[in-house]
Amino acid sequence: TDGVILEVARIDTFDKATSGGGERGGLSVSMAGDDGVGYYGSHFASIDQTVQPGVRVPAGTRIGLVGKTGNANNTCHLHLGISPLCARTTDWWIRWV
Repeated sequence: TDGVILEVARIDTFDKATSGGGERGGLSVSMAGDDGVGYYGSHFASIDQTVQPGVRVPAGTRIGLVGKTGNANNTCHLHLGISPLCARTTDWWIRWV
């Protein structure tokens, strides 16, 4: 779906010793879809430089490359979360506590 990028985490700050909820996704992106759904993708290897908070992206836009950052346990995959739009920013970490 088309939407607007809400948050982008370009630095993997995950530390297994502390395992903070907001850090578990590693490189991640959240988006408010025009369909009223919030989308969250994490464990990216890299995120395209054009993907920035506030940028509108059409459906089919490449967000980044699948990777194994954060707590992906060295397994290359994409974690995709879908949720109703809540506070629109900074609320994704709550699902990891």
